[in-house]
Amino acid sequence: MMRKIPTTSVPLTIFDVLGGIGSLISSRSRLKELEEAFAKYINVKHCLSANKGTAALYIAIMAMKRLHDRSEVLLPAYTVPTLTLAMNKAGLKTRLCDISLDTFNMDAASAERYTSKDTLCIVPVHMFGFPCELDRVKKICADSGSFMLEDPAQAMGAEISGRKVGSFGDVSLFSLCKGKVISTFQGGLAVTDNDELASLMAEERNKLPVSQDGILTPAVLLAFSFAMRPLIYGSLFPLIKRFKSTEVHEHFNPFQFTEFKASVAIRLLSKIENIIQKRIRIGMAMYNELKGCDGLRLPKIVPGSRPVFNHFPVLFDDVKRLEKVEKSLWEKGIDTARFYMRPIHHIYDLGYSLDPDPFPNATYLAERLLVLPSHPYMNESDASKIVESFKI
Repeated sequence: MMRKIPTTSVPLTIFDVLGGIGSLISSRSRLKELEEAFAKYINVKHCLSANKGTAALYIAIMAMKRLHDRSEVLLPAYTVPTLTLAMNKAGLKTRLCDISLDTFNMDAASAERYTSKDTLCIVPVHMFGFPCELDRVKKICADSGSFMLEDPAQAMGAEISGRKVGSFGDVSLFSLCKGKVISTFQGGLAVTDNDELASLMAEERNKLPVSQDGILTPAVLLAFSFAMRPLIYGSLFPLIKRFKSTEVHEHFNPFQFTEFKASVAIRLLSKIENIIQKRIRIGMAMYNELKGCDGLRLPKIVPGSRPVFNHFPVLFDDVKRLEKVEKSLWEKGIDTARFYMRPIHHIYDLGYSLDPDPFPNATYLAERLLVLPSHPYMNESDASKIVESFKI
């Protein structure tokens, strides 16, 4: 069997999946149990679940709309493009700001420039598991009367000054979808300390259709858990790559989360600190070796923060060198990814002229970024192979 490291993986076991099957016949509410456990983990009062992180965003902005008559949501131009679909469904406009090439996250000065009297909320995203600098964004929100909708979908368990990301925003959203710190294949969570917003979000979530787990759902989750293990991933890669999504989505369907997936998520949440520590060990080993290398940039670790290395992003000055490293890593059994090779304003028509490009940092990052794996199925030898490939 050929061992190949996937770009992302979650240590989801057969016991986690089997443990969730009991929820299909139990009257006990695992959804409520998950929401209470996750709120406690983040150290906030309320948590609402949905079928995707985008759905969690949707119920949050729908609740905010009921409190403030504003029409725009401000996003960094380089982030998950499908976030804009939630705004479309909510009848809101997506506005963008640039990112920082130091942090790979929202540039606060650009955010301030594009905040207006119509800004309902500003969405700082903790990309790749690296915490944003939030102080200035929070001040911009306070000065403009906008909500701060924190997005740690890729940074579950990350911290700033010992405090979990997701506890800083008026509302924060998390994802349990593929490629996250813990995953049930699909799932989203919105958290808040604001009682009024929590009540409104619950009303919005309860309007969503109820999704039912079919008899094949546990089998799909088991297939997902096994496919992301290096030996199986390498052996079955020709089959697995057919299921990698490359399409640009134009809409999404929000649903309520399911009891089965909530039950699996509870089991994963109990193991999250062990998962995170493994990610940090592998991630920091590579970070310390690659930082300061000529022609490369790594995201700045905000002082006092704990990144969780949901992915390991490397920015290349030279695209040809990126392609050379990408090929070398593949030959060494390491899969990589070119995340979001275009920024949001190059994917969806949001009314921006591209000449000149209004968000040049986002475009530069999108064209020159290579994303490396940094998950618990890796070992020190894998990390060394990755570092060696940058020395060619």
